Amino acid sequence: MRIGSLVTALTSTLCVVTITAWLTKPPVDTVNSLQVLQGQTMGTTYSLQLASNSALSATQMVHLKHKFQHTLEILNDHMSTYRENSIISRFNQHKNAHGFPISQHMANVVKRGLEISRMTQGAFDITLHTAIDAWGFDASEPHADIPAAHTVQQIKKTAGKNSIQLQGLMLSKPFAHVRINLSGIAKGYGVDVLYDTARQQGIESFLVEIGGEVRVKGTNTLHQAWRIAIEHPDYPSQNTDAPHQTSTPKHIALVQLADGQALATSGLYRNCRTQNNRTVCHILDPRTASPVVSNLVSVSVVAPDCMTADALATASIVMGTKQTTELLKTLPHTHALFITRDPNTKALQLSHTPGFPMLQPK
Repeated sequence: MRIGSLVTALTSTLCVVTITAWLTKPPVDTVNSLQVLQGQTMGTTYSLQLASNSALSATQMVHLKHKFQHTLEILNDHMSTYRENSIISRFNQHKNAHGFPISQHMANVVKRGLEISRMTQGAFDITLHTAIDAWGFDASEPHADIPAAHTVQQIKKTAGKNSIQLQGLMLSKPFAHVRINLSGIAKGYGVDVLYDTARQQGIESFLVEIGGEVRVKGTNTLHQAWRIAIEHPDYPSQNTDAPHQTSTPKHIALVQLADGQALATSGLYRNCRTQNNRTVCHILDPRTASPVVSNLVSVSVVAPDCMTADALATASIVMGTKQTTELLKTLPHTHALFITRDPNTKALQLSHTPGFPMLQPK
């Protein structure tokens, strides 16, 4: 999801998924005995937190930051729809059915996106860029109007997992105007790539995140499982000037992650706007090519890799609690936390699939 978020260390054992503005701290910082490397990417922020048993020298941290920045630039050059000359932008501008050469990174993400589209029966769809653009969620200037019904119907006819084909490093489309968007999965993939980069440097215990999508290695400074706090959907975004409601807690649940596990959260409580007296949020239902309308306001998914967690969190908002729960029964080591809003009382209710590693509600 396109939310600028950050995982920050509150104590040596607690980290927080929280909405924040752009980072203002220096690239390398120390918070509660954790070494922190951080920067900007993909319209949001990234950070790496090292437990004390994995401390690096200042020179090593600078070297690692350069590796991270270089890697993230490559991913953006391949998969950012905001870069006119990126591989994905050039594919979207490609006008014939002949295969278009893409990178291994992009092929990895497209392949997994198509797999998750199949397993979710189309609830996750990387071919929705035209719809996202029509609703104004991928534009520098948000659209003032809701797209016409005939426009939405036309978009639906040419979207879906069968509208693109991947063979090796060649991607093709039967319709010239098919455009893809990887924003619902690319951040998770980026986390996995940074995770592998840090692991290959011999770092034993760390937490890495992009925009609040998280993956951990080893344990924290106290040799315990990393703990993540999930933001309360009603806590005001720090990106706004709205005063904080002191009666609303900042976090709603506490989760612990084992070695190698990833966590991603998607929700309908940020990146929303009013169009023609109707509130619309950024997650689209591929079945309608329109914004999701649901009492399910947030889903957090724990999975063995962050790319899968990222895509499934988005798909879960579309599928709902029941269908998601049935799907996750078939996926090893994959669990979800659901936050729903009672339509009458407006109160939030938490539920989760068996095995979700929630320590306690906050």
